[in-house]
Formats: sequence, C-alpha cells, structure tokens
Amino acid sequence: MIKISLLLFSLLLSACGNNPVIKPSVILDAENYTAYGLSAFSKANWNTARNSFRNVHEITS
Repeated sequence: MIKISLLLFSLLLSACGNNPVIKPSVILDAENYTAYGLSAFSKANWNTARNSFRNVHEITS
C-alpha cells in the first residue's frame, strides 16, 4: 500500500513540471563573458579578464 501511494505521489509531482524558462540572449551573453572572464582571471590573464568584464558591463547597462 505504501509503495502504491508513493508511486502515485511521485507521478503527481512529475505532472506538475512546467516547460523551462528560456533565458534572453542578453543574459546568455553576459553569462558567457563572465565565465570567460573568471577563467582568464584564474589564469592570471589580466587583460583578457578586464576586457571580458567590461563586455559584461556594456551588455547589462
């Protein structure tokens, strides 16, 4: 009985899911520049990191 109720409960929860929200291209671009800038920063590539963070600032402003 417990297994059946658990199965029905899990089916009920799985039916409640919505479609994922699609992120705008501005957000995706900012995420990409941020990841690239953090990667460059961790490798001590200061110029690339600075330029990437400037691009993020320009995109989000």
